[in-house]
Amino acid sequence: MHTCFRANLCQKRGDFQFPDMDKFSSTRQNRALLRRGFTLIELLVVIAIIAILASMLLPALSKAKAKGQGTRCLSNLKQMQFAWLNYKDDFNDRLVLNWIRSPDAWITGDVGSPPDMTNITYIKAGTLFKYNTSVDIYRCPAEPPVKVDGKSYTRVRNWTINGMMAGGDITQGISGRKANEKYSDILRPDPVDAMVFVHESGVTIEDSYFAVNLSVPAFWQNAPASLHNGVATLSFADGHAEFWKYRDPSTRTIKEWNFTPPARQTNDLWRFQQATVTR
Repeated sequence: MHTCFRANLCQKRGDFQFPDMDKFSSTRQNRALLRRGFTLIELLVVIAIIAILASMLLPALSKAKAKGQGTRCLSNLKQMQFAWLNYKDDFNDRLVLNWIRSPDAWITGDVGSPPDMTNITYIKAGTLFKYNTSVDIYRCPAEPPVKVDGKSYTRVRNWTINGMMAGGDITQGISGRKANEKYSDILRPDPVDAMVFVHESGVTIEDSYFAVNLSVPAFWQNAPASLHNGVATLSFADGHAEFWKYRDPSTRTIKEWNFTPPARQTNDLWRFQQATVTR
């Protein structure tokens, strides 16, 4: 009687509460469930959710990667262009030579086929190298490897220079026009529109210069690359670099030398001809 009385008294005073047995029992059951782990169905549901999230994120990641590669490509080309400009400042306004196999040219070697296409010695021996001693800026990070006889090769260089910019004897003979020798010769067009470095297509790239045929009938003598969602990557004599989105579908699929565009599809070739400096 005394014990019951004290318990009742404590309950009335709020000093004592009996434990919630239902809650205690539920907690024990939850711990037992945790010890048991996930069921197969639960695991499959989790895996399915992860797969759905991955499928949603991968396209966005791919676009971000492509955009980053395009930015690096443009940056590399700008650095090459600055080296080109610095050279003429040191040589009384004369442009760096763009002659085939000349030891005084901006680059030597033939990246059309192995083993030369992977030889960085040609880059380091070029007259422009001392103005920026990074071999990485001579290529585009998005350029895919080349497969030859079942082996993959990565070209050390993807850029060539407009053949009318201090080009050799072969270039000087194109359409009877003489290549520019000094920066002050760049008048048609002005430096802001005068093409210098070009990301050349793997189909035609080999030597140091990019040849644009200025005669009729028109055809692509050398072809520009078509990466970064179908654009050309170019630098210009004033120092800037930019992307040119192709207007003709045929430009993105050039797979042969001296490619002649289909009828009425010469907008891209016309732009390259207009950007080729002549005097």
